[in-house]
Amino acid sequence: MKSQSPAQKFLSEKRERRRLKNIADEKRRRMELARRKGIPFYTPQTLHILQQYIPQDVVEGGNLTEIITIPKTFSIVEDTENALKIIYKLVAFSNRHPSPEEIYFDHSALTNFDLTAETILDVVALDFKRVQRQAKKEFLLRGKFPTDASANRFIRAVGIIKNLKLSRFYLPTEEEQKLKILRCTSYATLLRVSEASPSERAARKLVDYFNKCLAVSNLELTARGRHRLVLYTGEVLDNATQHSGTKDWVLAGYLDPDSPERICEISIFNFGRSYADTFLNLPRGHFMRQLVDPFVELHRKRGLFRQGWEPDNLLSVIALQEQVSAKKESYQDTRGNGTVDLIQFFQDIHSETPIKGNQTAKMVIISGRTRILFDGKHAMAPDSKGRQIIAFNSENSLEKPPDKTHVKCLNGIQFPGTIVSIRFPLPQKAIQSVVKR
Repeated sequence: MKSQSPAQKFLSEKRERRRLKNIADEKRRRMELARRKGIPFYTPQTLHILQQYIPQDVVEGGNLTEIITIPKTFSIVEDTENALKIIYKLVAFSNRHPSPEEIYFDHSALTNFDLTAETILDVVALDFKRVQRQAKKEFLLRGKFPTDASANRFIRAVGIIKNLKLSRFYLPTEEEQKLKILRCTSYATLLRVSEASPSERAARKLVDYFNKCLAVSNLELTARGRHRLVLYTGEVLDNATQHSGTKDWVLAGYLDPDSPERICEISIFNFGRSYADTFLNLPRGHFMRQLVDPFVELHRKRGLFRQGWEPDNLLSVIALQEQVSAKKESYQDTRGNGTVDLIQFFQDIHSETPIKGNQTAKMVIISGRTRILFDGKHAMAPDSKGRQIIAFNSENSLEKPPDKTHVKCLNGIQFPGTIVSIRFPLPQKAIQSVVKR
């Protein structure tokens, strides 16, 4: 990251003082409203947003007890569309009238899982339960644990039973203490006034989590690595709030050191506007529209758009590039580096982590109808003007379509917001720019 000039530092500190004052004012207003009306002073918008995007082939059901059967593979990274469809099934149940009195989650077949899919499912379920409780309706969440040992441990440690505080199903203390777990939510900390913003606090917790994971391999982040991770994680979370139109984001992490693969997982997601929506909501004369629209017109004139490659997908890829931000107003504006730094950090991690069977470092970004895979094949590199670009094709050019295996248009389903899911085997050796012994 570039160092700030004195003027930039002054403006940054001024904005931060204004932000803290606004938080304090908003907290007082909402607490007074809660006192007068007897309602929570912050309400996540998860269900309200997702209910607008239920796929046509997902039915609302009609039973008092509805069953959600989790398949063998429930993974946003490995099977995005089917994982989202299962999540939308729960959303559809919440959308009907009358709503069911009980949801039964059958995880018994689960063997191939990831943190992101389960965490989003849990967030939806908890919001469903909150809505039913506010409506003073009877509502029960029950389920069946996986038979697979690793999946069973995962569900007991970070699944919904943990969030519902069903202590009788918890792992034994000595077993749970071996796991490395992280969970931060904006709506749990949004109105907590302190010197650090919610995103900054979450970023620091991510650094602690990451170091605990690396310690399993006798490694740790360098001082530079810690500083970098705090900066761009905080920026990514701040961007999620600024661009999505909501204040709902989740940051989570999971590592089971006793599993054969020792996969470290980091998940960040928010609900609201997608990357493409953010650009399309800008007025035609906006500075960023003048930079982005020519690429869309070029692809349209050349007849490059087709099934599986659409304008929304192109806008999502453009959003990843250096110096691109819907908040950017001029060339002098320094916005548009958070996601770039995250991609470069992933590239550092990918270069130093081993291949264990079929397990390699992967990062998936899902926004709206676009799924983007990072697996080391395509790397971010400077263009002729020195800007960091990743276009997912052999020429690394945004004027050409990307590799179909790395940028995909989701079929009949979308995620309103953005998901970043990172999975990697623990490194066996260090690279000084990232970690040290």
